[in-house]
Amino acid sequence: MDYIPPRVKLSDDTFIFLDGKWVNETCVQSALSSTAEAHRKHTNKKVHNDWTLWEENKALWEENKALRMENRVLREENKALQCLRMENKGIQVIYDESLQQVLQQENKPLSALPVLTGLQDGIENKALQIFREKNMALKVFPEVKRQTPVIQCEKQPAQLLGKEDATPQDAKETVVSETNNKPALPEAEKPEENNTVPRKEMKMSISPLEENEALEAVQKLHQTVLYLLKENSALLEEKEELQAVQGGNKILWEENNKLKLHQTAIKNAFSKITAQMSLLEKELNSFAFTQEAEIGIKKPKSC
Repeated sequence: MDYIPPRVKLSDDTFIFLDGKWVNETCVQSALSSTAEAHRKHTNKKVHNDWTLWEENKALWEENKALRMENRVLREENKALQCLRMENKGIQVIYDESLQQVLQQENKPLSALPVLTGLQDGIENKALQIFREKNMALKVFPEVKRQTPVIQCEKQPAQLLGKEDATPQDAKETVVSETNNKPALPEAEKPEENNTVPRKEMKMSISPLEENEALEAVQKLHQTVLYLLKENSALLEEKEELQAVQGGNKILWEENNKLKLHQTAIKNAFSKITAQMSLLEKELNSFAFTQEAEIGIKKPKSC
């Protein structure tokens, strides 16, 4: 049976007999209401903390998503720069092959060529040195040919002086013997010597044209080299920018890892708080149950 404690009303206040004492009913209601308010405040704090943690997790997730997008963009830029490097290597190989072909096709004197500042020590300079040496050999060769007739002319007066000292009969005998013993080669050499002069003149007239063509070819090659050097400088600048971007990417990765660690720490703290809250709820429920049991036990004693 339910125990109804005795009540006494004096003027405006009512008193209840509890635990062997007369207690004001308003005080009992205020105690009960205070426990309910404490429980409600506790639940409100729990909900507020849960909401703040959820908002923090959402912000961290959005930051992580933005970092992933930036990483994707940086990877695409890295791939594009690698493609440009491969294209630059292909251009350099094509340029080297074309330069070798041009140098092989044009076996011409290149003594009048200026020294190119853009070219480095390599195959091109070696080829130019070889052609210049050949040109020097071609220049020396005609001078030797010109000196040979002078030597022959010097020999002829010595022979004539010897003939003048001899008698007329000896001179006749020498003339007959020379006519009989003379081979047919000098007669054939005379027209050849006559023909050598126009040939030399033709060579002298053609060589400036060949040198001009060679100069034009080398100027074109020089322009291509300058263009490739500009492209190489641009690629080096892009490489430096890529390195800077990679450094920033590393920093972002480190920040991302720190944020992940912070997020895990927050999750662990949140789990601990939820466990503590569940323990507090159990304690509150057990405390309320014990109070109700004590009140139920004391009521029959008062009867």
